[in-house]
Amino acid sequence: MTKQIALTLIFSVWICFRVSGQAQKLDTSKASIQLFKELIERGSYFSAIPELEKLNSRFPLNQNISLVLAEAYQAARLPEKAASSYEAAYNPKSKSSVKILLPIVQNYYNAGNYSKAKSWIEQIDKRRDADGNTKTRAKLILQSIEEISKVDTISSRYAMDTSYKFPNSGYADFAPGRMNDSTLIFSSLRIDSVVNYNPALTNFNTTKIFVYRQAGANFDNIESPKSLNSLGVHTGNGSFTPDKRHFYFTKCIENRNGKLNCAIYLADVLEGKFKNVRKLDGSINKSGSSNTQPFVVTSLLKNTMIETLFFVSDRKGGSGGKDIFMATYNIKKGSFGNAANLGKVINTSGDEQSPFIDEPTGHLYFSSNFHTGYGGSDVFLSRKLGNAFGKPINLGKPVNSAADDVFFRFDGSSGAFIASNRKGAHELEGSICCEDIFYMKRLPKLDSIQWLAFQKAAKEISKPIAKVTPKNVVPESIVKQEVKVEPKKYETPLNQIGKVDLKKKNDSKGIDNKTTTLMKAISQNIQFEPGSNRVTVSTLPHLDSLSSLLKLNKNYKLILTGHTDSKGSKAINTRLSKDRAEAVKNYLVEKGVEKSRISTIAKGPLVPLFANKKPDGSDNPEGRSKNRRVTLNLIKTK
Repeated sequence: MTKQIALTLIFSVWICFRVSGQAQKLDTSKASIQLFKELIERGSYFSAIPELEKLNSRFPLNQNISLVLAEAYQAARLPEKAASSYEAAYNPKSKSSVKILLPIVQNYYNAGNYSKAKSWIEQIDKRRDADGNTKTRAKLILQSIEEISKVDTISSRYAMDTSYKFPNSGYADFAPGRMNDSTLIFSSLRIDSVVNYNPALTNFNTTKIFVYRQAGANFDNIESPKSLNSLGVHTGNGSFTPDKRHFYFTKCIENRNGKLNCAIYLADVLEGKFKNVRKLDGSINKSGSSNTQPFVVTSLLKNTMIETLFFVSDRKGGSGGKDIFMATYNIKKGSFGNAANLGKVINTSGDEQSPFIDEPTGHLYFSSNFHTGYGGSDVFLSRKLGNAFGKPINLGKPVNSAADDVFFRFDGSSGAFIASNRKGAHELEGSICCEDIFYMKRLPKLDSIQWLAFQKAAKEISKPIAKVTPKNVVPESIVKQEVKVEPKKYETPLNQIGKVDLKKKNDSKGIDNKTTTLMKAISQNIQFEPGSNRVTVSTLPHLDSLSSLLKLNKNYKLILTGHTDSKGSKAINTRLSKDRAEAVKNYLVEKGVEKSRISTIAKGPLVPLFANKKPDGSDNPEGRSKNRRVTLNLIKTK
């Protein structure tokens, strides 16, 4: 079971069961180990772990104990410990041990220990008895690890806001959203302490929807709407329509094996109250499937608002795992039409979840544990392209981490909520036990002039201050004394884009030095999505600066030269470098620059700025990332 499915896809509950009648003796029998496996399957892994650790300490060579302990760690989302225990259970001479290789790789990858993951992928390559699925998944993980250096080049527009104090509990808190400016709604298992399992209580461990009233930075007046939450039923994953008149959410019922079956419900919202709760029709809640995590957007059609629902389902016909689907409300029939799978560009054989649509742009944000990421589930952006969505882009750090990052949702224009079990979340049994809700503040878009000012200010770090003292007297109190100088905060551009001043000192090409510096800054900030000719969102302000300069200076032409790293064939890289230069050209033309003033050249991997490989012959991801670029050359025409 992948480490994030339990919470966000099927409302798993992070419960520390203390089951009565646990063995007082260190029993290593098959029956005892089977009991532990059943506890883990039922979600009681925090009960199983301490006892298994005792057994493992006493019998460190018992591979069965190590294997079950590894499964418990994995279920509890402690990937580093899980990988280590799987290693202890691995026997290279045993044919059955080949099944352990992929969990070792997956858990080291989820823990962010990429070097260990790569070393175990090599072991898979050496095993002739490893099946095709194991080798394919290992290859994909290796590709993801290699792509991490490219992902790191994507400039995130967000920063963690540590001043925002969300009232997280010791258990899972997720699916945050605004009801209004002063009210938040989210899902949680709000139990304040470790509890003892009591089967007589039918509702002691169910997830609920909660409403918080916010006053400044403080939260109070917690409410658990009775119309939404039911005894013995897991409730959560709510989403309002943009007009706040409707609220979609999920209810899940647990079977005897601990598996949850979920269905999507709808409630009307009247004067802040939830009314008329009803289950959606069969096109959404298809028989034999679990359906959850609804998010709804609206559009205007013939003066009528139409609702389109995005949701997650494990129904047949998908790509594998959990997929994202969409369905549009049919006014004439009074029901939703058939649900459509978003397709293989978005959905993979892994799990895609927590869809969110930015209504002004139509872009899709979602989480996936299969697309190229840092480990666990990462947040991706897929831009709307007509009636489809484009190739997913990893949002980079700090939005994503090596842990699970889900339920990314904008909070107006100031920032975004995200649920994550990254380090720094509320600790319970493990440092990454349970999701907490964090706030990401949105950073301003910087054009190239602003970027130069920001870079200059960032270099003004602490400087020692000289003190004048009597000769031969150096008081101990001022020895090595320093005063920290805070970097200057950028507020307004140092300069404005304008016509080139030909009276100023020029370089050999007739371009003034200030403009030459600006062109270098723009070039340094032209970045592309990995393996693509599409520029990143952070690149656009810099290209806007370039288009402004060209439109104001008609006597200059621009030569764009595309470059790549050395990975892949020369022919493919040459084509890619051409496509990237053309992508920049097309953007500038769309902004009003005459097409005839821009030409492109493709250099492929021929002109590297940095070494693509280290002196020992190993890969140099940092050098390769800097070689993927488009350079700018202004030419004076008159």
